[in-house]
Amino acid sequence: MELKVWVEGVPRVVCGLSEETSCQDVVIALAQAIGQTGRYVLIQKLRDKERQLLANERPLESLAKLGQLGNEVQFILRRTGPTSSEGSDQGRAPQLPRPPDPEPPRHKEPKKTLTFNLGPSASPQTRVKQVEKPPRDSQARGVSPSLPSSLTQAGPSKETLYQQILRQQGQLQSLQGQLEALERELGVWERAPPPTLSPDVLGEMDHLQQLLRQNEAELASVMHWENEFKSEVQREKDILRQKNELHLALDKHSRRLQDTANQSEQLERDITLLCETKRNGVLQTRPSVEESVVIAKEQLDNHQRQGTELQATNEEIEKELWLAEEQLQAKSKELDDLNKELRQCNLQQFILQTGVTPAQSNQQTEEIDFALLKPDGQSDEDSNSSILEFNPRTTAKQILGNPRSLQDPLVSSLHPEVLSSRETSWR
Repeated sequence: MELKVWVEGVPRVVCGLSEETSCQDVVIALAQAIGQTGRYVLIQKLRDKERQLLANERPLESLAKLGQLGNEVQFILRRTGPTSSEGSDQGRAPQLPRPPDPEPPRHKEPKKTLTFNLGPSASPQTRVKQVEKPPRDSQARGVSPSLPSSLTQAGPSKETLYQQILRQQGQLQSLQGQLEALERELGVWERAPPPTLSPDVLGEMDHLQQLLRQNEAELASVMHWENEFKSEVQREKDILRQKNELHLALDKHSRRLQDTANQSEQLERDITLLCETKRNGVLQTRPSVEESVVIAKEQLDNHQRQGTELQATNEEIEKELWLAEEQLQAKSKELDDLNKELRQCNLQQFILQTGVTPAQSNQQTEEIDFALLKPDGQSDEDSNSSILEFNPRTTAKQILGNPRSLQDPLVSSLHPEVLSSRETSWR
């Protein structure tokens, strides 16, 4: 495993740690990496609190105890002083003047994280080789150590150069270790299984899915009822249009029915008048215009009272009118037959009374018939028109068209039962 430690403000990554690795091992590895001897302690910093770790403590174990707070922990390597041997050497030897620090670069480079492996220190031979290699690296990088000429001849210049070479080598190793750590971490992330969700999150997701399904069902029901509402509105419009059409048709049939009823009433009055004249044996003139108007008003009032009933029974009345027309045709045919029989009876009676020959009797009978057909004050043209109107070949429509023709006096008073049956059929 790895552990990040801050050394002089620069983060360094220590690789190859295990749960058995102690703080002393970590401090020794870091001191060898930076190439500086002295006394060091490892500080554990959590937020604003710092705690010094003992030599036998295990950093990974302390991180595991902290749990989630382990991400906020920082380990700091702090130098407390020189070693005992360095202190005695410094007391014996005179202090040499410190070389001046090199001029800082104008543009500060960002601090880099250095990574190194925890292991045994290098042997003297490898150190010699490592001392010879860094100048090449520095030349390849284009960095040349700027040391004063006075220090190249003195003894401390070699020590400074050696420390600088060790520092650069440590930085290079740290970078290599960091690169390897990043590659391993990348591989772990690539091979890592998908993160498992907690039961609370799964329950919340199930609840949200149920809500989503409910919302979809409600939306579908709303769309369904909107379509039903639109169809009902369209159906209502169609019904209203059909209702208006039915009202128009009903008004039209009502007017036709009223006209037909008026004609029927007029025909009944004419037939009644004709029957009365035949019974009395005297032709009566038609009623005056004022009487007709009064009668028409009475009939209009009666029809207005019967309007609602006639509208409800429109189809039945049309059927009855059709049957009445057929009956009228039959009655007109019967009337023609009766006229023929009446003429024959009159002719026979006249022959029996007068004893005239058939030729003369026919002529006299025709004159008598003409005289009977011609009322007082009526011209010959009117009599001829009445004769033409009562031609046996006339149809029921002609009789309906000219109600006056029904006032023909040829209907015999000898057959009152015919009139009564006809009157009852019309009523």
